[in-house]
Amino acid sequence: MRSNRLLCLFYLFLALCILGGCATPGTGTPSTEKGSTEALPAGTTQPPVPPTDYSEKTFYPAEILESLKIHGRSAVVEKSVTCDWPASGIEFTADCKGDIYFDMTTDEDTYLTVSIDGTRVDDVNYNYDTNKREGNTYYLAVGSHRIKIASDLAEGPHTVQVLKQNMKGNTSVDAIVLSGELKERPDDRELYIEFIGDSITCGYANLGINKTDDAQNAETTEGTATYAYLTAQALGADHSMVSVSGIGLYKGFTEFNMPDIYPYICYRRDQSVKDYQPARKANVVVINLGTNDESRIGTNTTTFKEHVERLIGQVREIYSEDTPIVFCYNSMKRGKIAPNLIQEVIDAKGGANAGLYSLVMTTDVSTISPSTHTHNGAPGNHPNAEQHQKQADTLTAFLKEILK
Repeated sequence: MRSNRLLCLFYLFLALCILGGCATPGTGTPSTEKGSTEALPAGTTQPPVPPTDYSEKTFYPAEILESLKIHGRSAVVEKSVTCDWPASGIEFTADCKGDIYFDMTTDEDTYLTVSIDGTRVDDVNYNYDTNKREGNTYYLAVGSHRIKIASDLAEGPHTVQVLKQNMKGNTSVDAIVLSGELKERPDDRELYIEFIGDSITCGYANLGINKTDDAQNAETTEGTATYAYLTAQALGADHSMVSVSGIGLYKGFTEFNMPDIYPYICYRRDQSVKDYQPARKANVVVINLGTNDESRIGTNTTTFKEHVERLIGQVREIYSEDTPIVFCYNSMKRGKIAPNLIQEVIDAKGGANAGLYSLVMTTDVSTISPSTHTHNGAPGNHPNAEQHQKQADTLTAFLKEILK
């Protein structure tokens, strides 16, 4: 009897194993536990990754915003995205090959700074005799044009960045034409800096040091050779530059001042609504203003200080109440009235304890190559390219210290 009962139990156990998919641990049999990975049936492999479609395609920026990294303040206009400010533009990654073209529109001539896979590919060779640039340049004339950005790229992933150089005019990227497919948007860098300024921050005539007529034209002004852009690069930071030639904190040489236009995405393009909403918080904001106010403040010292406070308030309303702000002086060695008044506002509001700082910039540059063109600065005493680099070194060291 006992042997019959044992035999029955054996057959019952065997039946349960067959019907229930019983298995001992570690045998590779599929598990139903959450988070486990099912083993593929014997003799099979993972499904192949679909091959990249390398046919030519046209992408309209407004329709692919999730794949674009935007540099600087930008708006969507129909199918385009704008890049109106100095050193503003777009960046993306694509699995592609061959050539890449941009359709772009501008109402002022400009050059473009182009980087492929992290390497700048355009030249900034300025001929001081002809006041013209030479070498591999990307020039965009007034109107709508198709411009070749990259040539003969090997099959595979490539990251492309295109930035506008000139401070003047409204510019847009209307279409991207490439053979391949867009990939995920490039990552943001850990640090993000906004620069607010005048012609110094724009890079007024920083290349065309001998040229005094129309010194802020596309040939002579290079927004990505400024202290602002160079500082961002040195710190591995993303950047935005809100700068206008001749502008002041209170009264410069324009019909508006910086507090008037700061809340707009771009005052030149659309003044119907003050609608700038940044996609991310700035880690620090650098303000280089006051040079154009120096000779125009007169007895209006109280009004000037009110405008300094107004801009501080606007910056912190857009970002946060604890956003560090650095005011820079002495980029052109011009006057002490505005710097002293700005310093009074900084001190009255708590100075460094309130996240408000001031910095005297470096301007001492004795010569610049070529040797036949030795200069102390660009037209109107603006800093030249070498001086911009020295000021970037000064600002970079200062920001490293306060952002520890």
